[in-house]
Amino acid sequence: MVFWGVKNKKRPKRTSREQYVMNGIYGSIFVALGAAFVIPNAVGEGILGILVTIGWMGVSLYAAIVSFYHAAKYVPPTQAELNAWTVEDTMAAARGTEARLATLESLNKQGLLTPEEYEAKRAEILGEL
Repeated sequence: MVFWGVKNKKRPKRTSREQYVMNGIYGSIFVALGAAFVIPNAVGEGILGILVTIGWMGVSLYAAIVSFYHAAKYVPPTQAELNAWTVEDTMAAARGTEARLATLESLNKQGLLTPEEYEAKRAEILGEL
């Protein structure tokens, strides 16, 4: 699962029904604005302006329809799925913590860290659990 660079997530983010509905509303607003303001002004730009505007409106309309479709078919995650995500994330974090502590211990044994640096970093890693 991709977390887009955000660390320490407890479970994967799922798009909620409300987000789907808002996406559909925004898409509908873009279509309405295009019909009211952009198409009448695109006529002066020739056929290319009209085609680009119609394409833009088509994409907005498609996004609105897909968003409303997903909102209608939305099924919230079950409690078992939420628990599984939490357990998997906890286990992954523990494996990552063990590796980080092993690396820290190795650096300490090589004499690359002062005792104060070692203890501060160790406390920081353990504090993330």
